[in-house]
Amino acid sequence: VFYCPHARNAGCACSKPKPGMIEAACRKYPDIDMDHSFYAGDWDVDMMLANAAGLQAFGIGFDHPELNYTRVESLLEIADRL
Repeated sequence: VFYCPHARNAGCACSKPKPGMIEAACRKYPDIDMDHSFYAGDWDVDMMLANAAGLQAFGIGFDHPELNYTRVESLLEIADRL
């Protein structure tokens, strides 16, 4: 589990949509294959993070046409698609 302990306006590298948490996960787990990874979230900032990190993105239950992601209704739907 990775999280940002800072205030949202702190400007840190780990606050979404910046990819700091993804980078920290890759440092801790160097076997992560970013080319075969994805990110799922239920908020526009999650999709912005996925896009910034170059990950395939799944947005659960919301629409935001300006962002690049696949809209799904559940984690089960993501599993079916993968």
